[in-house]
Amino acid sequence: WESHGPTMLHRRPVEDQPQSLGCTSTFMDAFGTSLHAHAVECPAGCLQQAAGVPVTGCGVYTLESPVCVAAIHSGALPASGGRTVVYGRLGLAKFQQCSRNSFISEELTVSTPSAGGQMIEQSGSVTPVVLSAGGARVPQAFHFNNDPGTLEYVWLKKWRVVPSDSAVVHPDRPWTRIEATVSAHVAGMEVQDETFQLGKPDAFFPNGQVPCLIGE
Repeated sequence: WESHGPTMLHRRPVEDQPQSLGCTSTFMDAFGTSLHAHAVECPAGCLQQAAGVPVTGCGVYTLESPVCVAAIHSGALPASGGRTVVYGRLGLAKFQQCSRNSFISEELTVSTPSAGGQMIEQSGSVTPVVLSAGGARVPQAFHFNNDPGTLEYVWLKKWRVVPSDSAVVHPDRPWTRIEATVSAHVAGMEVQDETFQLGKPDAFFPNGQVPCLIGE
């Protein structure tokens, strides 16, 4: 628990073999609005072949950014190309501009940056809708899990056993008596010291609405 610190996560790619991408292939072109991890293979020479194609973001990139060029910008791949894993994730209220590995990315402000937000599970959709604190829809994005700001983890801080007659306890599921305090950063969603009842997500997230922190 708390004394052990966070457990780092490495999501497994959904493909058995890496998908070959062109230098200008965007995440949207290849994977749509996926929140999964994807293994990719990039050719050499993308800085020259994709010259003039914008890369938007710094560590976290918009879906319209070319994956292979973003991989070079982030440091996940050298200019000579190769294989890496790209992670679909929730987006940001503002995608930052920065200079990395010989070129400068672009910035994009989606909405006023805020520390609060809401994730809404839509019926019939595998992709959640994320709203900023101001109600603006935050687009999805991708990263390469090689930056301190994008590392994914789960941290089980503490736990307690609630009374067996508690309204959230299911009599046939003894594990629902465990109440855990958790911090996590997964796929762009961050929770800090949130309390969860094991096996009872509806006790904390009614109507499919999940409070989360949306990065700036």
